[in-house]
Amino acid sequence: MVVDHYSLDACALFALLRGEAGHEVIASALQGSGCSTHVINLFEVYVWFLKNSDEAQADAALQAIDLLNVAVETDLDVDLIKDAARLRSGFQMSVPDAIGLAYCARRGCAFLTSDGELAALKDSGAIPIHFFRPPNRRVRRADQIRQALQSARERTARLEFELRSAEGPE
Repeated sequence: MVVDHYSLDACALFALLRGEAGHEVIASALQGSGCSTHVINLFEVYVWFLKNSDEAQADAALQAIDLLNVAVETDLDVDLIKDAARLRSGFQMSVPDAIGLAYCARRGCAFLTSDGELAALKDSGAIPIHFFRPPNRRVRRADQIRQALQSARERTARLEFELRSAEGPE
């Protein structure tokens, strides 16, 4: 399938900015077909840099994306939200990915990602999804482990409280 345009998700933008595995595929797409991203993916990138670095680095990341001629799509109307919600209700994905994919469906372009959560949607053929490197399933696994650990901590705290309450004052 010949693709005339790609929409980059946040992990593609990170790979491009940090020179991670697969960034060559994204650079080639930039030189060939051209690329865009939805503004919500820029939000993800900006937040990551704010949390892990500082505002100057976050601003520099957005400037680099602009200098690479990645067009930024800002449409976020009710129809796009509905389309994104339908996608998210049928497949496991983040809200930004759902919005980016709905944008791709509207524009008729391919979604460039390494997010393994999107493999089932790719297999369905509903929207063209291209992986710029083998899908990354570890991120979701790490998130699940963190969430389970947090739940375990909360349960432990509740049980400790119940134990102290049952024992009464010393």
